[in-house]
Amino acid sequence: MPRRHRLGGDYHPSASKPPGQPPRFPFGDLDANRAWLDTVCFADAPVRWFQLLCLAGRFANAAPKTMRWQFWHTPARIVRHARQPVIRILDGRPTTGEILAAYRSIELIT
Repeated sequence: MPRRHRLGGDYHPSASKPPGQPPRFPFGDLDANRAWLDTVCFADAPVRWFQLLCLAGRFANAAPKTMRWQFWHTPARIVRHARQPVIRILDGRPTTGEILAAYRSIELIT
């Protein structure tokens, strides 16, 4: 398949798929789409269990996109203190309290 910058303005990613293929799947091959869908469904289950067991408030029922951009992508730094790894989360972040509460919930479960 030619590279995007060499094509004109009429290029569309779904043009490489066979006709009749649903536009929301990433591959043109049915077996590849099945494998991709299995992976996506498998990855969703642990995230949902984490939400149910460890989160409260606005993240307990948040959509995956909200979780990705407001919870999982929180900037932090792993440092060592007394030979123990410590995760330092920026204080000014609006999600710091929810992340610390989730960590406390994980400590209670384990």
